[in-house]
Amino acid sequence: MYTVSPEVIERFNSPHIYLTTIFVLGGIVRYLQLALVYERTGSPTEILLKDRFIQSGLLLWILSFYLIIYLNE
Repeated sequence: MYTVSPEVIERFNSPHIYLTTIFVLGGIVRYLQLALVYERTGSPTEILLKDRFIQSGLLLWILSFYLIIYLNE
């Protein structure tokens, strides 16, 4: 809801900010998989520091935000 609100679109001057949500959803689904399927419920910080999928999703999220905001001509 945040990425499709008119205020956010106007602030970042890009109607494509919603594309960054796919990485957030991927990270949430991966965390739920680790917690519910593999029963690795521990420190979320430790999971963030050790899980390569979540780390790559975070990196891609930051990169996509940069590309959408700063290279939007």
